[in-house]
Amino acid sequence: MNDYNKPSFYRIFLSIPLLLIATSVDAEWFEEKKAQSVQEAFEEGAAHVDFRLRYEDIKQGEQGAQALTLRSRLGFKTLPFELFHAFVEFDDVRAIPNDNNYNSGANGQLDDVFLEDPEGTELNQAWIAYDVANTLIKLGRQTMSLNNERMLGGDGWRQNEQTFSALSIRNETLNYTRIEFAQLNQVQTNQDERLGSAHQDINAKLFNLNYRGFWLSDLSLYALWISDHPEQKQWETSTYGIRFSGDLGGDFSVAYQLELAQQEDAGANPISYSTTYALIDLVFGYQGVEVNVGYERLGASDGGYFVTPLGSLRDFQGASDQFSNNGLGNIQGGIQDSYLGLGYAAIIVFAQQSLPASISVNYHDFQADSVVDNIDHLGEEWNIDAAIELDHYQVLLQYADYHADQYGKSDQHVWLALSMSF
Repeated sequence: MNDYNKPSFYRIFLSIPLLLIATSVDAEWFEEKKAQSVQEAFEEGAAHVDFRLRYEDIKQGEQGAQALTLRSRLGFKTLPFELFHAFVEFDDVRAIPNDNNYNSGANGQLDDVFLEDPEGTELNQAWIAYDVANTLIKLGRQTMSLNNERMLGGDGWRQNEQTFSALSIRNETLNYTRIEFAQLNQVQTNQDERLGSAHQDINAKLFNLNYRGFWLSDLSLYALWISDHPEQKQWETSTYGIRFSGDLGGDFSVAYQLELAQQEDAGANPISYSTTYALIDLVFGYQGVEVNVGYERLGASDGGYFVTPLGSLRDFQGASDQFSNNGLGNIQGGIQDSYLGLGYAAIIVFAQQSLPASISVNYHDFQADSVVDNIDHLGEEWNIDAAIELDHYQVLLQYADYHADQYGKSDQHVWLALSMSF
């Protein structure tokens, strides 16, 4: 049962002693030298371990959920031998003291709000790589990302990271140019491993041409084909995009992201459609103050809508995951997200210690791209992020408040985390 009668600040206060015992050792990988034998490659390899403890509190209508979870990660990387090297990494997620106060998707807590941080231990990455002539070939379970991870990413905010079983090839022979190709055969999602959909077989291909020869800017031409999914036929799509981004520093800085993509049905997708994606994101900065203004459109037409089932969904459309739609990243009728943010970063001097700190407030207004079932205005959301660092420590506080209009339920989220790295 969900013990939601206690106020949120009370549960946060009780969790602080547990947060303070969190430790992390995020070992910097050695400067790679070549091993003379397989034995030396393993004996001289490097291990890393880190821990991330996070408290999350959700109130959604009359329901709620609370979770204090600890993710423990252990990895090992070999030294290169004959141009080969390998990596293996395990993750363990534990709820403290248990997972009785939230619905992970498979723990039976159906009277609680869904929160996608399930308990479990699994192999996160296991790959072997061959690095020769400015070309890196990697085979196995691995993390993968495309640009800002809207189309393809690990959704690393979640305790259980999304990874892919794939063959990936990256070549950087040409000046300022990176060419990437990948064949993806399985996606290990953020879902509870007890669910059949946690590990999903797919047949997907990625191509990305990235050119960095412009002044402080990148150009990306990409294509993502998902041609076969045994169960999720709506995933089967062809997506082609162009992205131009950069960060022009200085006393007055300007950072920008401009992206346009076209998506159409593929394979056995039951919906025949063609629609577009667009992103305009601008950040203006001066003396620690930043103003962020942006617009993101995930289109809809002919009964279909632009989907991003392999992307990092939590990084977009606010922080409360209103429109993930079982991993599709969009809803029927599409979404237009207009947002405005204000942030400030500074160095705070306290007890002769310099503490980098930041705070930001963001507002999102969500409109339907096309009216379906008389749904026009979806809702709006406020986000607050605050962080402060001391040596190897970082304290993070986040808040999300979604006000539903014609879609979903109004809800509030609070996150509190402490991390430490060396």
